[in-house]
Amino acid sequence: MHNYLDIRTLLFVVSIIGLVICLSFAYALATRRTYAGFSAWTISSFAGFLGLLLVSFRGVVPDVISIIAGGALIVSAVVFVAYGLELFLGRPARVRQYGLLMILTVFGLLCFTYLSPSVNARIMIVSGSIVVINLWCAFLVWKGVPKLLGVANRFLTAAFMMAAVLNAIRFALAAFFDPAIPDLMAASRLHAVSLLLMTGVHIFVMLGLLLLNFLRVEQDLKGSLDEIRILRGIIPICSACKKVRDDHGAWKQIESYIRDHSEAQFSHGICPDCAHRLYPDYHDTKNNDF
Repeated sequence: MHNYLDIRTLLFVVSIIGLVICLSFAYALATRRTYAGFSAWTISSFAGFLGLLLVSFRGVVPDVISIIAGGALIVSAVVFVAYGLELFLGRPARVRQYGLLMILTVFGLLCFTYLSPSVNARIMIVSGSIVVINLWCAFLVWKGVPKLLGVANRFLTAAFMMAAVLNAIRFALAAFFDPAIPDLMAASRLHAVSLLLMTGVHIFVMLGLLLLNFLRVEQDLKGSLDEIRILRGIIPICSACKKVRDDHGAWKQIESYIRDHSEAQFSHGICPDCAHRLYPDYHDTKNNDF
């Protein structure tokens, strides 16, 4: 059983899962209709894959790559999810706050890698940062999605909350229960189990983001179909001036009515019959030229 919970193996396998998620998002971005923020989620999936892959090579590659870069990429993956959510929901992006969090994360990893080496402290830094961002993401989905789409997304909210809880547990283990961990790859079995659980939650989060994008596509499609239906059926039109009566009882030029109820635009010209009736001399002269 212990071999199945080897941290290095788990990290490598999880990074491969992250690569599959990254490719899925990249494919959707290239071939499907997406909205503001989806590209940030795609970057997030790539950062998560690369960060976990680098961490899995702890002790094989220099610490600045496996610890500093790997840990920073893992935190940035969650940051890009939050940033993408803000763009998707049309909220002002908190770029400065995210930048400050990343600076503090990298600074902490540097301190507890070179100045005062501590695996426990590094786990607390990464897990604590992820807890904060996941709670913020849960709040964004809980408050913002109903305003944008008219329906709550409890699945995605719960996924973010679960991710925050699991990272909080990992933070507590490193802070209060685990003895000093000599090496991340020698962490307790509880850390391995939490890593497995977080992998499942991460899949739920990314799946929820995909579904959120497609739900918005469905909403926009429904709105377009509703607009198209407006132009179906009986439309009251004046038999003399050809104005159209709208739903509020106002009479409008037919061009204005169609423009307001569809994406059509008008380009004015003149038909041959009207040209002959209004400009007979010019029309007859022009025809004789041919």
